[in-house]
Amino acid sequence: MLVLTEGVVPYLTVDQVGSLADDLKALGHVRWWIVDYFAPQVLDMRRRQMGKKMQNAPFKFDPPDWRGFFETHGWRCNEMRYLADEAQRLRRKMPLPLSAKIFLSVRQLLVSGKRRQEFGKAAGYALLQPMRA
Repeated sequence: MLVLTEGVVPYLTVDQVGSLADDLKALGHVRWWIVDYFAPQVLDMRRRQMGKKMQNAPFKFDPPDWRGFFETHGWRCNEMRYLADEAQRLRRKMPLPLSAKIFLSVRQLLVSGKRRQEFGKAAGYALLQPMRA
């Protein structure tokens, strides 16, 4: 069984995601789980920029060690797909508001190549697999 929780996990607390991870692992027949990934800097930026607009739907899942969190609940990250890489691979730009497009265009000119590469790894999806005892 494949479990897809796209658009769910970011809105849950760390404890709730831990319970979900434990419950899915206990099922025994879940082979894969696809979850959203947001780097800490994306979560911080979202909190700052979306403050009042998204106050009723804040992202809550923000463990100190994302991969480590899932490993402690018996899940290993088998594959990571980053949104920027996939957009480039598929030759499809991500739909963004004009303000975000302007911000990102200016940012591209002002930051180093290393920082641009890090930013490209800021959001994506992970394919998790249960770790077997």
